[in-house]
This record gives sequence, structure tokens and C-alpha cells, in this order.
Amino acid sequence: MKRKIVPCLDYEAGRVVKGIQFQNLQDQGDPVELARRYAAAGADELVFLDITKSRDGHPFALETIRAIRAAISIPLIVGGGIQSLTDAAAVLDAGADKVSIGSAALRNPALITEISRQFGKERVVVAIDVGPAPRPATSANPAANTDSRGEENSSGAGDVSAAGDVSDAGDVSDAGDVSGTGNVSGVARASGAEPVVYLGGGTKPTQISARAWCRQCEYLGAGELLVTSISHDGTKNGFDLEFLGQISRELAVPIIASGGAGSIADFVDLFTKTQCQAGLGASVFHNGSIDIAALKAALAQAGIETGSEPRAGLRPTREPDFSRGNGLLPAVVQDNRTNEVLMVGYMNAESYRRTLAEGRCWFYSRSRQTLWMKGETSGNVLRVRSIAVDCDADTLLVRVEAAGPACHQGTVSCFEQEYFEIGTLEETVEQRFAHPREGSYTQYLVSEGLDKILKKFGEESTEVILAAKNQNRAELVNETADVLYHLLVLLRYQGVDLAAIYAELANRHGTKQQFQKRRDITQW
Repeated sequence: MKRKIVPCLDYEAGRVVKGIQFQNLQDQGDPVELARRYAAAGADELVFLDITKSRDGHPFALETIRAIRAAISIPLIVGGGIQSLTDAAAVLDAGADKVSIGSAALRNPALITEISRQFGKERVVVAIDVGPAPRPATSANPAANTDSRGEENSSGAGDVSAAGDVSDAGDVSDAGDVSGTGNVSGVARASGAEPVVYLGGGTKPTQISARAWCRQCEYLGAGELLVTSISHDGTKNGFDLEFLGQISRELAVPIIASGGAGSIADFVDLFTKTQCQAGLGASVFHNGSIDIAALKAALAQAGIETGSEPRAGLRPTREPDFSRGNGLLPAVVQDNRTNEVLMVGYMNAESYRRTLAEGRCWFYSRSRQTLWMKGETSGNVLRVRSIAVDCDADTLLVRVEAAGPACHQGTVSCFEQEYFEIGTLEETVEQRFAHPREGSYTQYLVSEGLDKILKKFGEESTEVILAAKNQNRAELVNETADVLYHLLVLLRYQGVDLAAIYAELANRHGTKQQFQKRRDITQW
């Protein structure tokens, strides 16, 4: 297993900040410049956390995310204030490769599953702050009922609702079913001195077992866990090897370890004494006490291989043969939702490797004789969902999600064509959800809520029935188009995409029962 070195940018009001155990934050520099510096030094991935978004509800720093995306080619994880599918879509559209959710996952564990199904498991990181169980309050120990800032915790740290940002979850610390779905196991209370989950930026302890919550997140569809040991955070005394070693052995999901990095030896210990895939650092990289290039050299000397593995599900079943075509193979790029052909580029072995590792399209420029990443200047990156190789192994089909126009002339496709199918309409609806626009009818429906959406869907369905009853073909076509649009809005509002519908239809089409019906009909 390759291990990863992951710098973290804690972001507040346009700057990168860092403190000790989430307190006494100090300015560390410009986020874009730091991101560029770390990527050039050899970082394998980057985390960007807006640490005050959940607290004050300010808009997402989408322009900063876009600027970071344009400055680096390594994978980017973005977290802070992501509360819904719409939030996740906005952040991913801005250039994030993965989204990180924390307290929102505790408030609504189903959100983990929803984002995983909508965007892919590999894009979901659940951030978990872990710390010691609070001491029971006594008359001799009144401080046990206050958090690290001296604020009163009236629940005695037992009721997660005291954290404020998860109040509508009820008492999640109760060993009930935190998923709200009724079909997954509950999250157990911590017993004895077992580590617990913390909220409120690591200041508010709960009674939720940290181990149990990690297991629950894996079950619900998390692709990675970002585990921060708050008692170690910023201390530079080393990672929490005991807890990290325990959960990394128990879980199959990759663990990003955070909190305590102070020396190169700490990273060596992390990777030799636990099965964590990645080690995160912040101030040690910001202040230069650890040089990333020197760290990776030391890890290599210790026999620890670093770097990005190919993204899950991207490597095709047949490998391309780069001995053909002078080492350059054409790559046909197709929209994953609409099936529209967007462009054709050329890949060599190195651009193919980077495409697999980073999940974004890299090509080789025949005119400039160099590698280039689509969107590195425009921001219109192509996020790869799958790669297929043809029967001769000399052409690639790359299915992508496009962050913007694929053509340098500003059009969706490099090919002159009028293209529309139901997926095109779904993509338009998705864009309206992710980027609300004043005057948009879709935005009006969303703002009015589910009842309004259902009412309109019912009205349009009735219009279809009346048009059919009256045998008015033009009206039937017109009203059916309205029904399809309103159905897509309803599905998107409920977190269901056409891919799920296609999968269900394909499943029905392929069953033995359906085959029997088709055969019977043929005989008729």
C-alpha cells in the first residue's frame, strides 16, 4: 500500500490559520500560494478546511477553491459547512475531488450514503474529531461540565444536541439508530475511558464511541475517514498511535491520520505502527520544520512507498498498448451523463498514469511536446468516472464529469452538433440546484419546497391524462415534456438520479421473469 503525505490548510477569512488544539489561531499565509508550494514539494493530496463556515454560515469560498484547483494537480479534499447534496455539488463543481463532512454526518448519517450514491464513494470523506471521554461532573470537579473555552455544557457532555450544530438530531449519544433509516445498527455509547467523538471544532465531547462511529461511517458509504486526535492536535508530540492503530486494523476504509505531527520520525512511526494510508500535517509544513521532499526521501529510505494509487474503479479491464502509435493513443472524452462526445485528446503512458492516479484528464500535447491537464488554466477540469480500452488496445474511451465547457472556444463540445437527450435535461436541473440563479423556475420550485414540487408534478400529470383523453397529440407531447421536467426536479430534490432509475430498469429487464414475459409476447 502506498502512503500519502497530506498538508492541511485551515482556512478563515481568506487566510490559512493554525493553532494548538483548535485555539489561539495564528496567520500562516495565502491559501493558493501554500497549495502551490506543497504540490510542487511533492505532497500527494491537499485538505482545505473552512473552519468557521459551520459556525457563521458564510458563503462557500468557491473562488478560493477554484484558484487552488487551477494552481495544483494533486487531489483536493474540501470540508467545512457541507450540509447537503447541493453543498457537496457546489464544492465539487468548484474543483474539489472529494468532500469532507463532519457534524453534518452525525446530524444526518444518511447524508454519507446520499453523497456516496450521487457522486461516488471515493468522493466522500467523513471527518471525525476524537478525544478522551469527559470526566463525570462532581461537586469537586465542576469543570467537567464546561468545554475547553469555559462555556457551560448543560448536558454534562452526554447530549450531543448541546453542541448546537446538531441539535435537531435529538440525543444522538443515545445508543439508538443514528442513521434515522431504521435498517442499520446503532452507534454505541463509549464505555469507561474509551475515546469519544467531539463536536464544535473539537471542544464539545459526546458520549458516542469513536470506534463505533468510525465503523458506522464505513457501513454508510464513506470512502475515507479523516481522524483527528484533538488531544494531540498542534502539540507536535506524535500521532495517537494507539487509537489509530486499532481502527486502521479494524476497518477496510482508508484512514487519514491527523493531530500531533512534529517530526519526520512521527510519520515513520505512523506508517510502520498503524495501517493508516495517509498522514496529515499543518503547522510543521507551514513553518518549514518539516520539508515534504525530505520527508518523502526519509520514508523511502525506511522502505515506505508514497504516492497516489489509481482511483478506485478507474483502471480498465484491458490495459492500453502504448507501444503503438509512437507511444501516443487517442482518448475519446464522453460526458458521463449525456453520452455527448466532448473532445479527443492524446495520452502517453505518463499522462495515462496521472489520469488514473488523480482522477482528472491528463493529455500529451503533440505541438508543445509536454503533458497538460485539461482545465489547469481555465478551471474546466474533466473528472474521470470510468476508462475503457477498445479491442485493439490502441484507443481509450474516457467518461467524465465536466466542470465547464470542454472546448477552448467556450462550447460544451469540440464537435459542432445539436445534442439533447434526457440526461441533458437532468444535467441542467442539477446545475440549477448546485448554482441557484435569480429568476430560474427550478430555483423557485426548490425554494417553495417539496409540497410545491409535488403539486406541480400532479398538475402536469393530470394535463397529460387530459391531453390523451382528448386525443390531442400536440398537447400530449407538450405536457409530457413538462411532466419529465418536473419529475427530474422531484427526483433531484429527493437525491435520486437517472442512473438509479436506469439501474432498476436494467435489473428488471434482465430477470428471468421478464425474459419469460418477453418470450411469451413473442410467441403471441
